[in-house]
Amino acid sequence: DRSLETLDFSEDIIVPGFIDMHIHGISGACTADAEPKSIEKMSEALVRHGVTSFLPALHSCDPDLLTRSLKAIASLRDRQLKGARLLGIYLEGPFVSPRKPGAMNEKYFKNPSRELFDEIYNGSDGMLKLMTVAPELPGAIPLIKYILSRGVRVALGHTDAGYEAARAAIGAGASHVTHLFNAMRTFHHRDPGIVGAALEDPEVSVELIADLVHLSSTAIRLTCMLKPKDKVVCITDALAAELSEGIHQIADREILVKGDAAYLMDGKTLAGSVLTLDKALRNLVFDVGIPLEDALRFMTINPANILGERDLGEIKVGARADLTVLDKSLRVVAAFIDGVLIYRREHDS
Repeated sequence: DRSLETLDFSEDIIVPGFIDMHIHGISGACTADAEPKSIEKMSEALVRHGVTSFLPALHSCDPDLLTRSLKAIASLRDRQLKGARLLGIYLEGPFVSPRKPGAMNEKYFKNPSRELFDEIYNGSDGMLKLMTVAPELPGAIPLIKYILSRGVRVALGHTDAGYEAARAAIGAGASHVTHLFNAMRTFHHRDPGIVGAALEDPEVSVELIADLVHLSSTAIRLTCMLKPKDKVVCITDALAAELSEGIHQIADREILVKGDAAYLMDGKTLAGSVLTLDKALRNLVFDVGIPLEDALRFMTINPANILGERDLGEIKVGARADLTVLDKSLRVVAAFIDGVLIYRREHDS
């Protein structure tokens, strides 16, 4: 009777289940496949990396594809998935700057529009949790206030905003920054830009892609020195996690996986990452030198609080029993969701 089986993790570390609050794809499945089965595949793949909850992220793309992708994710809102729990939807754009597109196609970017936001929000069936906006665009500040009034958090990103525009957006209620340093104006000593505005404000939370490709160890360490410990989130921004080196068709794009990174076909523009949160944890602790307790915060209680998920991210009475078990090398041994063993490594080596 497996219900009476005793599991011995006495040599391991039991921590809250990881929360990946910004991920586009893993194991060949992508949020923009516009297929519920792709989200289900992502859920099952993520739990192998200790992730027990996730916020699938969509990029600015063809409006029809975006509509179908929103619908596909929303169709799973009441479904218990076989792996990581679905928390909602994260949308990068379309109200972002063509000056800082990252890997997105700027032809799908739009100026801020309440009507278009309502169309997107309704298409998500209320599952939209977080939206990236470039604050320097015309009409961005009133739209930020409107988005917040609909119960959606606003992140600043994919932006060429200077310091004053960033401060205005924060004053309007924007409280989060999408992948700090990446796809935004760089810090300058005479115009610190959005980076400076985010680093100096103790109420603003920031995302870090800790793959050591998007960011150097120094950039990560400096951010962790400057920001309160509860305002840093480690994300993967993964698009091609678990994929082999070579060219892959992912949703509407061809992606080149090379080394520890994913690129557009120019071989230069980073296209998301190949990162997983367990790998990010090892990078933070072993390469960057972040204390384990802090690094774990960045992928458990911090994203839970930012997303308003009060029963996630901690091991305490009243919280959901979402647990990740790690060995001493910080590799995933097992994962539990609501107290049920969902994943266990086949062999210890």
